[in-house]
Amino acid sequence: MEQQSIAVLKQLFEADKLDETYINKLKSDERKGVQQLIERYERQQLKEKALEENFIRMSQYEQKRYAEGCHYIAGMDEAGRVI
Repeated sequence: MEQQSIAVLKQLFEADKLDETYINKLKSDERKGVQQLIERYERQQLKEKALEENFIRMSQYEQKRYAEGCHYIAGMDEAGRVI
């Protein structure tokens, strides 16, 4: 595997141009900067997964009503405004 500079790898990570296979290969790269990029990437992946799981959990009521045939769902926000 040809080593790319850390700056290039950082750009690729930020542009989401790296697949999981390549990232797994990078884990064997001993450069500290590469390891920091991987750690940052993995933390971001965990945050995104948590947000997605939270959204799914929070939208269970709506999904159930849609499955029952409802087309419109209204609610109130924390200030009591109808949304």
